[in-house]
Amino acid sequence: MKDWEYNVSIILSVLCIVLSIWIISTGRHNAKLQAQIQAQQSEIEVGNASQQWGLRLIQDMVALAPNNPEMRAVLSKNGITVPPPRPAAAVETATKAPAATGSPVRKSTSADNKTTKSKSVKKTTGK
Repeated sequence: MKDWEYNVSIILSVLCIVLSIWIISTGRHNAKLQAQIQAQQSEIEVGNASQQWGLRLIQDMVALAPNNPEMRAVLSKNGITVPPPRPAAAVETATKAPAATGSPVRKSTSADNKTTKSKSVKKTTGK
């Protein structure tokens, strides 16, 4: 082996060692960052769960508030408006009305008719 070939091989081997050390340190640093991101993500998920729980609690409180003046006072104190209580007759008609009407029926439009006609007509050529 010539002198210049020996020097080139030494330089390349040192470069490989330096790059290997750099890759290992970068991998460890990335693993630390990933652990931090996972910890932050778990905190965010806990916050989202707490927020959903709080919203459901507020919705339940608002549902009970029309018949409970103390609950209405607490909600209005915190900036949540509550509809006034409905009379008993209005409550009865509101609960009976949806059962009497049944399910809604969708009316067909002219666009619906055109698409069904175009699908059912087959074009044939005479021979």
